[in-house]
Amino acid sequence: MTNLLMRESSLSIDIKGDHLDLGSRERGDFQVSFFALMLMNGIVNLATTLPSAPGYVGTFDTPGINILVLYGVARPVAAAYTLVLHAALWLPVTA
Repeated sequence: MTNLLMRESSLSIDIKGDHLDLGSRERGDFQVSFFALMLMNGIVNLATTLPSAPGYVGTFDTPGINILVLYGVARPVAAAYTLVLHAALWLPVTA
């Protein structure tokens, strides 16, 4: 059972990482390493464990934007990427 959970978790992380990486290659002005995207993924997932509004409004977006800005992405581009990513991850589950 533990093996199955580990494989499913690894697959989920891999799929989400690929989603983050492929989405980042769409725009020429958004250049960030895969490591930065995975760090953003980890920090955002930890931040969403904090009590928040429905849909993790704020606890998903703020750390995501700040991590990208830390890695040299312009704040408006980081905000746009994070908000679109948030919508892409949240809407299919709740719609």
